[in-house]
Amino acid sequence: MSVTISTLNTRSIRYPDRRRTVLGHITTKPAYIFLLQECGIPYKEMDGLMEEEWTLGSSFWSGTNIAREDGVGILMTNPYIRPKSSRVVESGRILVLDMEIQGSPLRVVNVYGPTNVAERVSLFRKLRSLLLVSTPVLVGGISTALFGTRTQQAKERPIHQRASIRHR
Repeated sequence: MSVTISTLNTRSIRYPDRRRTVLGHITTKPAYIFLLQECGIPYKEMDGLMEEEWTLGSSFWSGTNIAREDGVGILMTNPYIRPKSSRVVESGRILVLDMEIQGSPLRVVNVYGPTNVAERVSLFRKLRSLLLVSTPVLVGGISTALFGTRTQQAKERPIHQRASIRHR
């Protein structure tokens, strides 16, 4: 079975109209797993609502009340992909989902990296321990990089990337 994974910077899905637009858009994409970043969802306030609105399969969410733009989600559309466990490593920034695809384990880590260098270093240190497992690991998401000597934040348009994994 070939599994297609897509990652998308949503630029906030906190409000109903925007959320319907983004969720409607990704349902047209040929992927089994979607990794969403910059969801702008408050901590615990919208978890149940988000799960209700994603009707094509399981979904897992992490928000925060610290930064307005934070929030990550992992959404699935294929019934042959079975979630085993999920955990929030850093609210709104790192979400881990251990799953099974036709009997084979896979760990998916969704990351939304901060622009602050010290915070980013701290986040990547937390990420390191998540990779030291005996199962295959896929890390997806974004880490906003700072460019130039004046540390200007790069202004990027939303990115929609896809990756396919083939398991034999």
